[in-house]
Amino acid sequence: MIAALIGALISTVSFAEETVDFSKIEGALWQRMREEGRSTAEFHMTMGMTYAEFGEEERAIDHLKEAVALDPGLFMAWYRLALFYLGEPQGEGYLKKAVEANPSYAPPYYWLAYQYCRDGHDGQAREFFESYLKVAQEPDESARILTARKALDELRSGLEGATLRKIRLKD
Repeated sequence: MIAALIGALISTVSFAEETVDFSKIEGALWQRMREEGRSTAEFHMTMGMTYAEFGEEERAIDHLKEAVALDPGLFMAWYRLALFYLGEPQGEGYLKKAVEANPSYAPPYYWLAYQYCRDGHDGQAREFFESYLKVAQEPDESARILTARKALDELRSGLEGATLRKIRLKD
């Protein structure tokens, strides 16, 4: 329902226009979400995701940070924040918050494992790849599941193969 509203509002923007009037989107979304009994945190998360889709990184981050400040249980807001900071300590912290908020959501485990692997922290990489494989089940996770299995096999064997070399940017 909210996605449809955002889509409808955005579709009114002509391709000739260079910018989207986000104030109109924010106002309409705020009103609709309040009518539906949605929280202020959900509003900020939705706006953060919307800004992210339009490449408005700074605005997206501001809204996502506000969302998790209001409701630390919004795992998707933590995860989306982490994607802005992958490879940085802040990104690791956000991924861990996403796992804490929803232990059954697989992608944060994968990216933690991937980053630990890239940084040469093989023990932690193994731990998070194993955790990832326990929760990853959706069809859209199939490519990551395959990579995680291959990486885990290589980590367990102690022999760096093609998968680990690729993750570690050696190929």
